[in-house]
Amino acid sequence: MAGMRILLLVLGLSMGMVALGSDKTVVVGTLGDYAPLGFFADGTRITLRETIPPGEDSEAFVGYSWDVLRESFHAQGYTVELEIAPWTRSMANLRSGRLDVLFPTSKTEDRLQYMVYSERPVNEVRFRVYVPRDAELDWRGLDSLAGMRIGAMRGWNYGDEWRAASGFEKYPLSGIEQGFNMLEAGRLDGFAGYEIHWDYALHRMGQADQYRKLPVFGSKKEFVTALKENPRGSEFLDAFDAGKRHLKETGRLDEIARKWE
Repeated sequence: MAGMRILLLVLGLSMGMVALGSDKTVVVGTLGDYAPLGFFADGTRITLRETIPPGEDSEAFVGYSWDVLRESFHAQGYTVELEIAPWTRSMANLRSGRLDVLFPTSKTEDRLQYMVYSERPVNEVRFRVYVPRDAELDWRGLDSLAGMRIGAMRGWNYGDEWRAASGFEKYPLSGIEQGFNMLEAGRLDGFAGYEIHWDYALHRMGQADQYRKLPVFGSKKEFVTALKENPRGSEFLDAFDAGKRHLKETGRLDEIARKWE
């Protein structure tokens, strides 16, 4: 009987360890058209969700911010279950409890009402307005755009100064290439965007020489976020912060940055 009790105890501990290990999975949501920070590699497709254990990578999704997030969680022993969707749907999926965390997310007063944020950002972006190279404009900040039609991505955060600006039309767009095509056709006077993404898109389109960038009018850091009401939200965010700290201490963060220069 004593031997049987010991066997049962060992089996119970083993099952407990398996259960604990299986609990180290984080369901992560993001968008699929945020190059070069997170995007689909050419010629690839992805299922609604993709499970990525420590040491492995997505078969289709790539980018600087994705590398930072994935390797940070993997460094803490977490399996990442990745879900790709349009940004507005990803936001809704977080609020419905379908996702554990969302990235890369900037801070707004509205989001701070129901989200908690990682301490360490995933990345940082700067805001600029792109105009035709021959456009005549005396830049004095966003007030310089008075009377113009300026394209902007629908649902994206351009900062407090942009939200408060008036006197020009903010034309909502669904894609970066769409915006530059409208700018080229003269249907827009300018296109407001995130510098790193807009530069990447123009390079891929072979149009980098057709436009010039007006001075930076703001910037923002983007983070990993969870719902305040998620009982494990702080656990996941702490794991990301600890993992990113590890990447920095080991020099791996610099290697990822060089990879995407």
